[in-house]
Amino acid sequence: MGDAAGAEPTLGLGLFAAVDQAMLLDELPERGSDAYRFLGIVGFATAIPQSVAPLVASGILLIGATEGTSPTRSCSSWQPF
Repeated sequence: MGDAAGAEPTLGLGLFAAVDQAMLLDELPERGSDAYRFLGIVGFATAIPQSVAPLVASGILLIGATEGTSPTRSCSSWQPF
């Protein structure tokens, strides 16, 4: 039997993104104006955090890491599945 736990967040994110895009397009200026500039700003506003987040996350994860330790060695109650 398949695991449906992965489908719920994906479905929720898809619904959120569709509604967010619809609201954004509804608020853009009329055709014939500079609406393309607003879409460019939105593109940058979504692309920049997606490219910076992995760099920031790796730095945050390295804060607690020490040389020669791993979760399997440091946690005595860890059991494989």
